[in-house]
Amino acid sequence: MKIKTRILISFLVLALVSLIVASGVLLVLGRNSLRDQALRHLQSTAEIQKKRVEAFLSDNLQHLKLDAGNKMIEQGLAGYLSGGGTASQAAIASSLQEIQAHTPSFDNVSVLGTDGRVIASTDPSLSGKDLSGTTYFQAGRDTTDQHAFALDKNGNLIEYLAAPIQVGGSNEGVLVVELGATELTNLMTDHTGLGRTGETVLAEKTPDGGALFLGPTRFGEKKSLTTSVPGSKSSVPINVALSGKAQTLTDSADYRGQPVLAATQFIDAPRLGLVVKMDRSEAFAPINQLLVIIGIVVGVVVVLVVVASLLLAGSITRPIVALTGVAEAVSGGDLARRSGIDRHDEVGTLASAFDRMTDDLSASAKDWRGRSTKGPPNWRARTWSSTVTHTPCRTTSGAPWHP
Repeated sequence: MKIKTRILISFLVLALVSLIVASGVLLVLGRNSLRDQALRHLQSTAEIQKKRVEAFLSDNLQHLKLDAGNKMIEQGLAGYLSGGGTASQAAIASSLQEIQAHTPSFDNVSVLGTDGRVIASTDPSLSGKDLSGTTYFQAGRDTTDQHAFALDKNGNLIEYLAAPIQVGGSNEGVLVVELGATELTNLMTDHTGLGRTGETVLAEKTPDGGALFLGPTRFGEKKSLTTSVPGSKSSVPINVALSGKAQTLTDSADYRGQPVLAATQFIDAPRLGLVVKMDRSEAFAPINQLLVIIGIVVGVVVVLVVVASLLLAGSITRPIVALTGVAEAVSGGDLARRSGIDRHDEVGTLASAFDRMTDDLSASAKDWRGRSTKGPPNWRARTWSSTVTHTPCRTTSGAPWHP
């Protein structure tokens, strides 16, 4: 392998290995930093969203508890149970209208008997209707609960609150409140600070252990109570949230199957799961951009290293090649050849030494030729005047033999 090639390969390996190692460390540190930053943002957002949901639910629950203990309603229900008939129903309806007037968030207020039939309501069309099969009635017969979400005739999310009404120390009826859950819907459709792919999702647990999203999703169904995730997909963030865990997830897929970074929260009453998430591709987008920049830098460095290596190798090998040619000429008998290299480095020192050596060889050759043609007189005399004495030889017969 030629020296130029060796220098080029050495420089490339040295530059690329250093650059790749430094880039790898930078990418790992940058990726971890972006991940931690994104998770902190998602976690803080999830905590804020949880407080908003809890505040909404808590305010309505407090109103429900106060209204369930309304003395006018208790008296009207007691009169109805004792045979008061339509007069007692009218008294109850009047009390319900007062409650609705003082609590604008309540869209409809009803009193149900223990059999689930509507005794009185701010919506006259509900009077006498059997609601015994509804989850909110079943949940509200014995304890104050807020559990049921549904859609109104316009497809908007509504919430049902239910609490028992006591008469004489025993539960004799159920107060049911219907109210719009637009605040929850707005919370789930507000993507401020969550980039292009982030969103907040809120879901309740289904009877089969899955998750039913209360509101519309950013990339799925645009209607409330239409998107669900099977309970078998336990690693999906919303199922993690419904399992009662508040944590951050770095390697999970959402309801679309897309890899996401997520923060989960659990709301105890009612049992709701809340997730704030963002696609991993968006969270790590700066790293991908940095990777492109590093690729460009590597390409530029490779070009610069190749050019610099060729220039450096040329500056080293050119005089060596020239000196090699002079050496071959001198070895062939051309003692007049000189390198002509004038450099102030090791190559220049080598060339100067070689030229001096050639000068010495040339001087020695001239001196030897002079001595060979003008040798001492007595040596020449001995060389050319000496005689040779031949001793005759005899053959096997004894006769002398002459050449």
